Amino acid sequence: MDMTPLNSQKLASKVNPNVLQCNPGYHWDWFWKKCIVDCPTGYHNDSITGSCVKDGGTPPVIISYAGVNISYYTASHLLGFNNDSDVNKVLDQLDADYENYNTAYENQYPNFTAFQLDSLDSVRSFDQLQSYKNFEAKFSGYTSQRRIFENNETTWLNNNMIGPDPDSLDYTVDNSDNAICNNNYQFIIAGTTYQWTSTGLISVGGESLVLSPLSVSCFSNHRVKKPPLYSSDQTRMCKLKVAINECLVRGEAKAKVKSFKKKPNGGWKHSRIDLKVDVAGSLNDGRTCGPWLVISKVNGYKKRSELKVLDRESWWGAYTTSGQLQGTLYTTVSGLSGTLFLQ
Repeated sequence: MDMTPLNSQKLASKVNPNVLQCNPGYHWDWFWKKCIVDCPTGYHNDSITGSCVKDGGTPPVIISYAGVNISYYTASHLLGFNNDSDVNKVLDQLDADYENYNTAYENQYPNFTAFQLDSLDSVRSFDQLQSYKNFEAKFSGYTSQRRIFENNETTWLNNNMIGPDPDSLDYTVDNSDNAICNNNYQFIIAGTTYQWTSTGLISVGGESLVLSPLSVSCFSNHRVKKPPLYSSDQTRMCKLKVAINECLVRGEAKAKVKSFKKKPNGGWKHSRIDLKVDVAGSLNDGRTCGPWLVISKVNGYKKRSELKVLDRESWWGAYTTSGQLQGTLYTTVSGLSGTLFLQ
């Protein structure tokens, strides 16, 4: 008996899946079950991440961190992740490593004031951001967006804060998010390269990943900063930022504060102080912009030169309306406390 399938069955087995047509420059991939970018001549889609790699080129270096295999593309200095769950695991671990590293150090000197710890930092060359640098050092030749901001800010502080504040280009308001982005603010998930911009996360060559709410009064991917707060003697200064971010990786409402001290020979430096920061207010349903959740999160008091607090929600939850979300900075120094509304 002839067991050959009918022609119609043969055709049915080759019909494209029932998906929306891919945008120009993209094609449907059976393995990834999604639209992935068309590669230029001389390049092909990598079998591990789906991103474009040079024919005959060097395969990515695989580095394990937080139980996640991260693909490092040495030519483009991009970090690649298999899925958004892996990204979140890495971001959570970066947050935990930072907190554990600093807490372990501070616990060695429980009776020290913030100012005494500040002096000890100089003697011991203690770097509060060292855990991020340890992560970044796993990838040879890699320069993260976090490191770019740190270097630019140091130069700006040494120059007595003359010129634009580098913080104005920090779209995530988060060291962990910035640590996984290269110096073009890009990283890879499942073969697609993503980039942070002033309006949110976009796929490079593709579309914005921000959900368009039904009401124009409801927004996400927005950040504001309070004018610097100075102590009465003008030798100390604090900055407060409030932000809301929404993308395929995570949705967050957050507040972040930094503390600085004027150096005797000119310029400024990061400096410990007793800090507390909170973020509070109302988040909206990103689909309808209807009231959804009231949040209130606090971090501190801690003897740090910077501190963040965040509320993390599902991918559609991090939206708000003008004046409904606020961050508050608390210190023990007169003049260095204040509240900032996201508008």
